[in-house]
Amino acid sequence: IPFIFVNSINTIAFANKLILGLTSFYLLKNKYIKKSHLYFLLLFPATIIYSSLSLKEVLLAVSSIWVIILFDKKKYFLVVFLFTSFFLLRPQFYIYISIFIIYYFISMKLIKNKSNFLLFNIILFSSFLTLSFNYTEIIFEKINYFIKVYNQEDVGWGGVLDETSLNYFDYSINSFLLNFKIVIQKLLLNWPVPFKFKIIFLAENLIITYFILKYFRNDFKKNKIQTLVSLAYFISTIFILYVLFPNLLPLHRYFYPFLFFFITFSKFQFKNENTSRYK
Repeated sequence: IPFIFVNSINTIAFANKLILGLTSFYLLKNKYIKKSHLYFLLLFPATIIYSSLSLKEVLLAVSSIWVIILFDKKKYFLVVFLFTSFFLLRPQFYIYISIFIIYYFISMKLIKNKSNFLLFNIILFSSFLTLSFNYTEIIFEKINYFIKVYNQEDVGWGGVLDETSLNYFDYSINSFLLNFKIVIQKLLLNWPVPFKFKIIFLAENLIITYFILKYFRNDFKKNKIQTLVSLAYFISTIFILYVLFPNLLPLHRYFYPFLFFFITFSKFQFKNENTSRYK
């Protein structure tokens, strides 16, 4: 029984495909997403790969969909229950997506009064700058802690991590430029992995770029806030994972839940009348 004994690759693959299948059926039945967008998501190379290998990443991705659905249905108790149930799988992922989901719903409430919407964003931006300035040291400590934890998970919790090989982030401009240089090298496929993985990485980048550009104009006309929040989320995700954590760039399974959430959230058809559309 896959939900009790996850003891083989075949069992993980069966459980993942069952979870994805049931969630996909629910999304289509309730018209939360178009068939073409869902097919794109399910046939995306990373989905095909990790639905057969990694139960954790698929659980993260699918649970993020249900967070959106429950938020839209205003079932906040179930949101909290789901959030707390899966939170420990990867706390930073759930905190991160929750920030954008909450921001989106608040923005849709305030957008009818542009003055309130502008004031809200000014206060939010000012608070962000203040916290960043006052808690810089703590922020960098957390960033470097995540770098260590992610890399430790990659080598296995029973393995030995060579911390001297990690690029820890510090306050200097040189540190940022060094990390950015590493990112560029990896984007140019200059990193030591088999050639077939480089091809998959390149193909995914081209596919997701085409996906964004193809639908951007139409999406922007339908719901400006949803489109802009989705893009802000995606760009900041790339910045954080690819610049702050350059060591993790080749590890697509870490990026996959973030990408899965982006594709779903950007194409999600909200049913609540207050959040369904803004022209």
